[in-house]
Amino acid sequence: MIVRFEPRENWFIDGRSLVEHGKNAFRLWVTITDETNSNVEKAEYQKAAFELLSDLIGNVHPISNVYVIDARATAYSYGGVTQEYNFHHAAA
Repeated sequence: MIVRFEPRENWFIDGRSLVEHGKNAFRLWVTITDETNSNVEKAEYQKAAFELLSDLIGNVHPISNVYVIDARATAYSYGGVTQEYNFHHAAA
């Protein structure tokens, strides 16, 4: 996990800083292997993550967001081995 703090005065929504809005915000990026989760599963995850982070952070602007990145299995690896390779060689 990578967490990067951005001061509220440097984060702008609709031309106004979060300070001016009197709000907090977050952006969560999650990478998954494409075609491994349904649209419903991703929507449920996004809703739950948004609600959890909103509760933890408090007073969040509704433009805060959760971005699920569907990475192709050939472009996503652990230890230099792609998810595509793991899928085809799992039974071996």
